[in-house]
Amino acid sequence: MEVYVFVSASNVSYGIGQKIENCRLMRGHTQIGLAGQVGLTYQEVNSYENGYTPIPIGVLYVIARVLSVNAVDLLPKLITVREYKDEDEEILYLTKIYENQKLGKIVPSLVRFVHISEKINQEEARLEVAKNLVKEGVSVDIISQATGLSIYEYDSTEREICTDSIYYRIGQRIREWRLIKRYTQEDLANKVGLTLKEIQGTFKEVCQTEKKVIN
Repeated sequence: MEVYVFVSASNVSYGIGQKIENCRLMRGHTQIGLAGQVGLTYQEVNSYENGYTPIPIGVLYVIARVLSVNAVDLLPKLITVREYKDEDEEILYLTKIYENQKLGKIVPSLVRFVHISEKINQEEARLEVAKNLVKEGVSVDIISQATGLSIYEYDSTEREICTDSIYYRIGQRIREWRLIKRYTQEDLANKVGLTLKEIQGTFKEVCQTEKKVIN
């Protein structure tokens, strides 16, 4: 298996920042305008674009959505350095070569996304990314913003709560039709006049209510 790495941690941050800046300018956004849409300060956007601060994966995904691009498209060009048969060993190697600890923590999710997105459909790729972010301790809100998935779609523990529920089965049918229509959860929420948190929270509430009634 080929392994791709960036030249250095500082070059990664700068490369991503330049990609963000180019996309931003092509779409006519100012740094202040982009900051407002993403929920950042002007100083934060400026720092990311200049490569002064490593950009967290959750923020990268949110920026990609606002700029209407794939998060992978914001990554700098990769360089082939060696081959590994074992993917876990590959990711361990990639993590170790980064000087910046914070950036190193997000490498596994980024690398897995690059590999997976080339092999399987986007929905499955988002599931894999979400599961990896859970392992890294990223908050549910950030994971939802980054992947457009609810906790019930990627967390097996939470999913087990409602597996036998009528609401769960209804939710699965809704999800199937949502995917057929190529809607994200956010798209569906907008169409029915809810926020992403509300559409996820409603499902959570009915599951918890039914569990209390049954028990």
